[in-house]
Formats: sequence, structure tokens, C-alpha cells
Amino acid sequence: MGDSDWPKSGVVRLVVSTLFIALAYYALAKFGLYFQYAETAASPVWFPSGLALFSVSVLGRRMAASIFLGSLAANLPSLAAPVIAFGSATAAYVG
Repeated sequence: MGDSDWPKSGVVRLVVSTLFIALAYYALAKFGLYFQYAETAASPVWFPSGLALFSVSVLGRRMAASIFLGSLAANLPSLAAPVIAFGSATAAYVG
């Protein structure tokens, strides 16, 4: 490919994979909330953490940004959403 072939396939692949992982994290988070206890907001099963570890392990640490975006979207009505999203992304990044 020449220099005029923009956007490069690596950039497009990164953007598409980031959006896909963020959307999948969001969907799994919403699904996981169906298992939460009635008295609390805690859920005994949290599927997005498995996706987060898988995506960071297989696709690289740059996928932590997609975990942040997905977690932020899933927790957005809460004022603590950025803190929760940072914690989710950091946990996936550290492994």
C-alpha cells in the first residue's frame, strides 16, 4: 500500500475492534445486572470481567480503552460512572 491509502487498515481495525469490545462489554454488563440481588446493586456473576481479561490478553493492552468506554456507558446514569469505568479498565490492564 502506498502513503495515499488512508485510513490505514491498522487504524480501521483498531477503531472497529475498540467499538466492538465496548459494545460487547456494555451488553454483557446490562445482562449481568439481571442477576443482581434485590437489596443491593451487587451481582454474583459479572460476565464483562471475563470479556475484559480476554480482550486485553488476546488483543493487547490498548483494548483497556474499550473496557473504559463500555463500562462508562453501562454505568452512565450514576455519578460514579467514571470511577467505576477507570477501575474496570485498570483491572483489565493489570490483569
